[in-house]
Formats: sequence, structure tokens, C-alpha cells
Amino acid sequence: GSEMCIRDRDIVGLSPDGNYVEVVEIKDHPYFIACQYHPEFKSRPIKPHPLFTGWVKAALKKRKEK
Repeated sequence: GSEMCIRDRDIVGLSPDGNYVEVVEIKDHPYFIACQYHPEFKSRPIKPHPLFTGWVKAALKKRKEK
């Protein structure tokens, strides 16, 4: 439940003032990331945000492992 999620996550990004958690990842997961900001606003068709390219790379890696 929520206890596991709290224990197994890493805070990897804070707000500029350091008061708010902006990005978390789950340890030992192929690609779980949650962010409070909007990376889609920084993406373009030929230059996607690194969160999206990372997700696609993780999915392709997982597919090759099967």
C-alpha cells in the first residue's frame, strides 16, 4: 500500500525554493517517475523532453528483454 510507496521512493527534484517535492522516482522500477511540472510544454515533435525519450527507451529495453 502507501507505506511501501513512501519507503521505496526517491525524491529527485525540488521546487526552486526547496520547499516542495516536484519529482519522485520509485526504486527498483524500470521507469516510474512522477512530476509536478509539465514536461509536455517543453516538448516538440523533433525535440521531445527527456522524460518522454527516457520512457520510450525504457519501454523498448523492456520489450527486448522478453
